[in-house]
Amino acid sequence: MIKAFKQYAALPLLLLLAFYLDGALPLVFVPLTAGSGYRMDAAISLLVIVYLTEHLAGHQLKVLYITSAVIGALFDLYYNQILGIHLFIWPLLAYLTRQLQRWIHHHFYSEWLWMIASYVLYTHGLYLLYRLLGLNFFAYGEFFINRFVPSLILNAFLAFIVIAVLRYFTKWLMTDK
Repeated sequence: MIKAFKQYAALPLLLLLAFYLDGALPLVFVPLTAGSGYRMDAAISLLVIVYLTEHLAGHQLKVLYITSAVIGALFDLYYNQILGIHLFIWPLLAYLTRQLQRWIHHHFYSEWLWMIASYVLYTHGLYLLYRLLGLNFFAYGEFFINRFVPSLILNAFLAFIVIAVLRYFTKWLMTDK
């Protein structure tokens, strides 16, 4: 029973929890910065996907790819105007992480740095895509100062927490008991 839960349900439930936290954390931080024009967006789902891609193998990795696509579709349905952007971006970042894993030294700070780099790629890629599609009309400087930098600081802090928590989760998930 526990083995089946680990194989099929633990990863989707963890990603659903991360999806929930992505929506709840901005509600906590918006009142703290109200009136200042800054916006902090959490990307816990992305950080969890990147971390788990580095540490899982076999069947769990396949479940992670499928679940990241489903959570990406839910993210698109709930937050975005276009269906399919996160549906493809999150599994693509997971695949890119898996391919670059050969060159990433598995150390706490190198994993943290890759999580931050993937967040930078993610946010800038979304900004450029939305700009090309005509969905955002604010300048890059406004995006950089008001959204990217505060969100980068928040996600850099959250990445430390994600790594600390998921280290124990992956050890539990990979045991056969």
